Amino acid sequence: MQTEKEPAPAKENRPPEHLDAETQRPSQDTTGLDVAAPLVAPPALSGTRAGTTGVSLDDYPPILTTKHLCEALHVSYNTLTAELQHGSLAPIAVRVGRQYRVSREALRRYIEGGAS
Repeated sequence: MQTEKEPAPAKENRPPEHLDAETQRPSQDTTGLDVAAPLVAPPALSGTRAGTTGVSLDDYPPILTTKHLCEALHVSYNTLTAELQHGSLAPIAVRVGRQYRVSREALRRYIEGGAS
């Protein structure tokens, strides 16, 4: 005896209850942050070290290592390596053995948006 199954009711195509239908963002503030604020990129690097104030790019050595570059550009090592190998940092980087070096002045021109 085989019984016929009724088809399941069709689901509406709508976001989960906790997301706003238009923006797909949380409808309630659960983090203490302004959820209505637009997502914007951080301001351009002004030559200060990550997490500090008043330390300029001039405080770095004349030739920067990958550690210095990660700090100055606020990026991870993997992101930096990809940019050094094939991205926008490739023209200003010099490979020394298995490591990369970038001059402070070339980095300054890069940050300011100029050519290397």
